[in-house]
Amino acid sequence: MGGMLYTLPTLIILTQREDQRLKSQAKRLPRLLSAMCDLLDRLAQSQPTEQAYEEMAFLIGIYQKGTWGFIRHFYGSVSSYVDRWLKVLSYKGVLYPSL
Repeated sequence: MGGMLYTLPTLIILTQREDQRLKSQAKRLPRLLSAMCDLLDRLAQSQPTEQAYEEMAFLIGIYQKGTWGFIRHFYGSVSSYVDRWLKVLSYKGVLYPSL
């Protein structure tokens, strides 16, 4: 795997953490999807409201913040690995030894 040795315990821990993150995000999805459906229905009827847009933007923000918050909680700062737009930095093929 590109020079990084994964042990079984490491893979189990990473899998469990990803599972926890996905379960947490899945709890937020029904509300987000409901708001999206409401906004799309209103747009189809040419009756969008500012409140519908605000609800959608708010829920997207919560969903995104939850993802990064979870990662920061378990791994600490991600600034060494991503740029200011949260795009993964290139490290010339070197995988991150701290993970």
